[in-house]
Amino acid sequence: MMLKDAPSLFDSILDFLSTSPSGQEILEYRPTEGLQSRLSDLLSRNGEGLLGEEERPELDEFRRMNRFMSRLKARVRVNQPGYVYSRIDYWND
Repeated sequence: MMLKDAPSLFDSILDFLSTSPSGQEILEYRPTEGLQSRLSDLLSRNGEGLLGEEERPELDEFRRMNRFMSRLKARVRVNQPGYVYSRIDYWND
């Protein structure tokens, strides 16, 4: 179970975005190693059917935040100078 004092992925992203990052910084954003490790653990436990009731909302948050950041990064790429649209971008948006 996630410790109550440990920041969630949502909090981590919120803190990051509150610093007014540049487009390049957004493209380079990665969750902390601790959060990546927690996600790996949750995915493993879910795959084994061992995910607890209190862990499901945490895994769902990881999924929502991953989708949000993927879409944000796609928008940043589209707005970069010299960007050329492709069908791949349509499916990732």
